[in-house]
Parts: sequence; C-alpha cells; structure tokens
Amino acid sequence: MEYKFYKQTISKTTFTEVDSDINVLNRFGDSEWTSDKVQEIIEGVKSTDNTEKEYRWANEDVMFVSHPTEGVIFWDLLSMRGQGSGKTQSESLVLSHSNFIKFLEDFKEFIEKESGK
Repeated sequence: MEYKFYKQTISKTTFTEVDSDINVLNRFGDSEWTSDKVQEIIEGVKSTDNTEKEYRWANEDVMFVSHPTEGVIFWDLLSMRGQGSGKTQSESLVLSHSNFIKFLEDFKEFIEKESGK
C-alpha cells in the first residue's frame, strides 16, 4: 500500500489530501482534519482488539468498520452514490488493523508537521 499526504488550497480553504494507490483511501481528504481527530480514530480502531465490539467511522465519501476479527472494512460511499437506489456494493477494501493504524499514524504525523505541533 503506497500513499502520500499533501496540502491543497481551494478558495482560501486548505485541505489535507491523501494520494494513494487505493482509491478509497483518497476519500479521507478534508479541510477539518486535526491530529486529535486522527488520534480518536486510532484509539477507536485499537479498542476493537481482543473484544467483541466494532468501531465505525464515516464521512460523506467513505465508511469503515473496525471489526475484531476481520480487520478494517471500507466502503467507498462516493462511488456507491452513482449506482442508484437498490444497488449494493461489497466492501471496497479490507486492511489489517496494524496496516490501517500505520496509515493513520503517518497521517497524524503529517498533520502535526504541517501545523507546526
């Protein structure tokens, strides 16, 4: 899995963007990302280790469920919107907890570096 992070400003709004070889990860781009928000997600994913509970997170373009045994399961909501009602799509991606946490830690580090923390 390859990815990089970058900042983009559009009409005076700065977005933290993801450029990945996996499309669904590109859906994380937003202007509202903070290191605290990313840390909350990291903790949510970690909270599913050795438990029976799931952790869910979504924005308007992507949704994922951190499942205790299956890993982190993603759905690309942006691509699903164009399919019309009644159509379903299987998951877009499944990552191990450790791979997704590594991605989030790298994302958090980028945000902190860019914000001067």
